[in-house]
Amino acid sequence: MKPRISRLSIFLVLVQLPNCAALLTAQAPTIDFVGDIRSGLPINVAGTVGDVLHVSFNPDPNALKVDCGPKFNTLTPLNLDNGAGGSAESINITTSPQSVALKSPPDKFTAGVQVCLRVDHKKDAMGPTTDYSPPKVLLKAVAGVAFLQQPASGANSISIQVSTDPSNLPSDLFVYDLPPAYSMSAAAAGDCTVDGKQTALQLGSGGASEPISAAGQQTIQLTKALIAGDQLCLAIVAKGGATQFSALTPVAGPPEGTITLLSALAMNSNSVTFKSDKPGSVSVYLFGPGYTPGEQNRPAKQNWPQEEGQPCSQEDLAHGSVLPLVQTSTTASTSSGSSSTTSLPVTANAITTIALSNPLTANTKICLVETSSSGSSYAAFSPLTSVEFFPPGADYGRFGMGFVGGVIISNEEQSTASSTASQYLDAELTYHFRRSRPKALSPGLFSFLDLRSSTIPVATTSTTTQTPTSGSSTTPTLTQSLNALSSQQSIRVLAGLTAPFHLTRWYGSQWITLGPLAVGGFDTLLNPTPPSSPPSTPTTLSSTAANFSSVYNFWAGGPELKWVQEPKSTDAAPRTFAWFSATLGNYSNLPSFVCTATSASNVTLSSKFFSDPADPSTSCYVASASANGATSYHVYASRHLVPRLDIAGNLDLPNLPVVLGFDANLAQFEFRSDNLDIVNKPGNDVRIFVGLRFDIISALNKLGVPTK
Repeated sequence: MKPRISRLSIFLVLVQLPNCAALLTAQAPTIDFVGDIRSGLPINVAGTVGDVLHVSFNPDPNALKVDCGPKFNTLTPLNLDNGAGGSAESINITTSPQSVALKSPPDKFTAGVQVCLRVDHKKDAMGPTTDYSPPKVLLKAVAGVAFLQQPASGANSISIQVSTDPSNLPSDLFVYDLPPAYSMSAAAAGDCTVDGKQTALQLGSGGASEPISAAGQQTIQLTKALIAGDQLCLAIVAKGGATQFSALTPVAGPPEGTITLLSALAMNSNSVTFKSDKPGSVSVYLFGPGYTPGEQNRPAKQNWPQEEGQPCSQEDLAHGSVLPLVQTSTTASTSSGSSSTTSLPVTANAITTIALSNPLTANTKICLVETSSSGSSYAAFSPLTSVEFFPPGADYGRFGMGFVGGVIISNEEQSTASSTASQYLDAELTYHFRRSRPKALSPGLFSFLDLRSSTIPVATTSTTTQTPTSGSSTTPTLTQSLNALSSQQSIRVLAGLTAPFHLTRWYGSQWITLGPLAVGGFDTLLNPTPPSSPPSTPTTLSSTAANFSSVYNFWAGGPELKWVQEPKSTDAAPRTFAWFSATLGNYSNLPSFVCTATSASNVTLSSKFFSDPADPSTSCYVASASANGATSYHVYASRHLVPRLDIAGNLDLPNLPVVLGFDANLAQFEFRSDNLDIVNKPGNDVRIFVGLRFDIISALNKLGVPTK
């Protein structure tokens, strides 16, 4: 007998799925304590550089274990040393681990209380904006000696706390330096000299020891600056020979600086422009397309795509390769006589351009790495940035201005003329209200305004007169065409609004978007000419007259698909490489005729319209019945705007100023087919455009005209 799974069992499993998912996706906190915390000594924390740190405690030493997250705002905040001699309830994390000194802690901050940490993440960080540490119990003050603040790289002094019994004074203090990779064994019992790896530092007195005559806070001078990564250990030897050791404490590196890329990274670029807030030497590291900071280098397209903007770290450098740079006696350049190097010096807060020995290739990622002036530590890491296939457009904020000039080729169905070519000029102004956010399913908002000079299709009633020449016996004839289609030069004002959603990332900052498009505007004709007349003969002269409106209007709406490249700044408009739209709307320059039945008192009409072979000029005929028998009965046809389908597309060749486009305005055959005069419907119109694009803002910038 097969086992049966009840509906209740399935329901219980589904209910527990969110809890299981939460357990699987739980992550370690981004802030935590390093080692124990003791009264009178700084608190050592490990966090993310750039985050803002807060420290609070529960003044009740008998309280149950505190949940730092929900309870943090109910705890008592501690004042922290801001590094400038003052105090604040929050400080920036400048290195990790970091020693945080307290300023005048309250009387209730005694052994046994629970302490919590909170960090506020940087604004551009992904995920939660805050994080909390687990609680830590404050221990009693240490007996002996300890560092009051974490020793810093480049410092010539250290601050210590002497807590030994007065009967042990005077004592001698030793400061030992140990290698970065040194790890004290459990058997050492806190004695950092048991393995013989230590080196005694020369102190300000000129010897390896300094006499200590009183307990409390002390400042010890050193003869040489400390080196980041090394570890220090204090030893205080009492007059009776007993020795007490401090905990092994690493020397903190300099606060991590900021290095910002200023130039776009595109295929075939042979230079990189950046700005750093610290002096040092910069190298350029190259990574594969699927690499994410902190992870192993993966093959291309695996876990594709990756989010941009995560900073590199020292651990990432083993997975990349350093690029050769061009070095000259004065500045970086691409001259053929220059030598190659892997790093170049930079000054603080200066815009620097370094040249690459080889141009960049697309489908890779770049990270700038700066070492300190002494070369002993890393000073700054830039965000990991993709090398794009195409350079971005000019950066002029949310506005955009462009000018396109070229040739438009038109071909109208039912036109008496063959394909014609005419000029096409377009001036465009765009404004980007906001960018779409993929994870939030929030659309962007983009508007445009065009002023265009080009040809448009116009359907109008025309009358052709054929007049006999002198000596001919024929009489003049008139031929009327209800919807003669012709191309007319016009000035068009076009405005539109689109709300694109991110559909998928193509590569790097390039996206495919899809969203609704609404467009409308009006046209005015320039010197309209009637449709072509039939050719004259030796016996007749032909001429055609047509009635044109002074203004034509249109509106349409539908979906639009776009290929865009988005700049890093949300205050800059995306660059559009291509778009494709399919809209449905009314065009007053392309009206249709609608059959409207009229009847006499002695005539009964059917409801079906048809064409009479004897009169092919219209399909507005209906069968009629009268006292004299059944005959064909001609009915009246009136002008009416019928929705038409407009399919259009545009492609800007990314590395060339060439623009290709098309516009197909198609007649509707099925819509309202019961009374539409099919014979006199405006035909399909197809137009193809080839032109050159000019960036007006870039041209103004080159002329020295400010545009931002």
